[in-house]
This record gives sequence, structure tokens and C-alpha cells, in this order.
Amino acid sequence: MTDEFAEIRIGSLDDAPNGLRPVQELWIKRRETWLHPVAAAWQYETDAFDAKVPTEN
Repeated sequence: MTDEFAEIRIGSLDDAPNGLRPVQELWIKRRETWLHPVAAAWQYETDAFDAKVPTEN
């Protein structure tokens, strides 16, 4: 978590958040094959803080 970003794990919230838009998708190398990339979000193979640049889709 930083002043600009918070990592929210899938299934950790009781209700869907309103007004939030994903800007990054982390650990895409572990994404289930049936899931599509998050539209308009930067994609990272692992953790964004470890990566220098997003992964190209």
C-alpha cells in the first residue's frame, strides 16, 4: 500500500466497491486461463513494485 495505491485481493470484500477503477493487474502469470485481462489496466507478470515496466498484452 502506498499513498497512491492499495492492493485489494479478490474475495476480500463483502460488497463490491463503487467508484474504484483498477489501474494495475498483478501476478498475471498466475491468471486463470478463463479470465480476461482487466481492461485499460497495466499488466504485471508478478508484483508491480518488483517490475520496471508493465507487460505488453
